[in-house]
Amino acid sequence: MGAMAPQVNVIDLSGLNDPQIALHGFSMAALLAQKPDLVWLPFRDYTRDQFFDSSDFLSEYTIYDGALTYGIALRKESPYYAQIMAGMKRIWAKEYSGYRMEDYVVQSAHWNRNPIPY
Repeated sequence: MGAMAPQVNVIDLSGLNDPQIALHGFSMAALLAQKPDLVWLPFRDYTRDQFFDSSDFLSEYTIYDGALTYGIALRKESPYYAQIMAGMKRIWAKEYSGYRMEDYVVQSAHWNRNPIPY
């Protein structure tokens, strides 16, 4: 992704290109402070609770749960919001024909921290 758009700041949540995350772990506050325009949500078992426990994340982003595998979040106040949303609508029409985008917007979240026994 970085090679195709070198002007874009890519934040890798596993820390492969972010020494702060690699050395100190993921911080939701630090991520939000960078104000990413788009967040491609991580695998559900990886920091997912931190995203949905954050009232700031839920209020500052339009979140499409499950979109493009794990979910996409668009920062509402981004100067690129309209442009990113137009692209998202094109992708949605192609990948999720027959499903309304509005039906997949996260309105609130409830998180159960108890592990599910297998």
